[in-house]
Amino acid sequence: MYDNSRTTTIASLFCLLLTSLSLLALPQGQAGATPSDKIAQMTRAANAGDSNAMVQLGWCYQNGIGVARDQAQAASWFRKGADAGSADAMNRLGLMIVFDQVPGVDKDEALTWFTKSGGLGNARGMALRGYFYMYCNQFVGTKHPQCPLYGPAMGNSQQAASKGDALGALNVALLYDLGLVPWIGRDAASARPYYTQAAKSDEPEIAEAAKHGLKQLDEERSKSDLMTAAVLGVIGLIALNSSSSPSHKETGPDPLDTLMEQQRRERQRQHDECMTRIWGAKDPMAVWASCP
Repeated sequence: MYDNSRTTTIASLFCLLLTSLSLLALPQGQAGATPSDKIAQMTRAANAGDSNAMVQLGWCYQNGIGVARDQAQAASWFRKGADAGSADAMNRLGLMIVFDQVPGVDKDEALTWFTKSGGLGNARGMALRGYFYMYCNQFVGTKHPQCPLYGPAMGNSQQAASKGDALGALNVALLYDLGLVPWIGRDAASARPYYTQAAKSDEPEIAEAAKHGLKQLDEERSKSDLMTAAVLGVIGLIALNSSSSPSHKETGPDPLDTLMEQQRRERQRQHDECMTRIWGAKDPMAVWASCP
């Protein structure tokens, strides 16, 4: 049997931390062109129908890289990319909607985009759909009185994990570890392989959260320890998904170079310092409030 108040607290703390977190794993570019040249190049490619360029341009507007930060423009370009069939754009637009960065849009639309992304075979879209079901009370309130939907959360997250997605694996581990699926209950043995999978992720926060979960499985824990593990896990998995740079391995222009690298290093430094303090804190919320 799960503790609903505990789950609500986890989701509330997570949302506070996520909306503040802006670490960017900035993409590497080529030397030579100026930031404005590359933004112009991306814009031309996006206007010509390149969905990869649409995602990159939306990401630049979302984070103020080479252009003034503009959430409306970011959402517009992500929406264009999503309409053009980009699963990455669908995930990014869905996350903006979930966290109130697209005014006037019903949050159910986020679930629609995650579902479409997952339907294209995108594992992260499947995992985000599972995440939405885990915390839908936080997102849509009493609109869906049956929320949270831990059964569908488990199913979608397991499917994502089977495709190698670390977010999905961590979702499943937390569902087992917290005993959130009523007809399953807490199952530490089943949580372990999913924590292990997530711990191998090249996304550092996800890996760190999973390692923390594994350690907790082997130690006597209190409810506050368990909650902290869940909170920090959710921070890592969504923060990276929402703010990491889009891939530019496909056709389309490379994103910005020197300016972006300088900003990446400074934000990485600030992020690493803050996360070190959060991981060791008894009150993560209070620590986060003091972070830049």
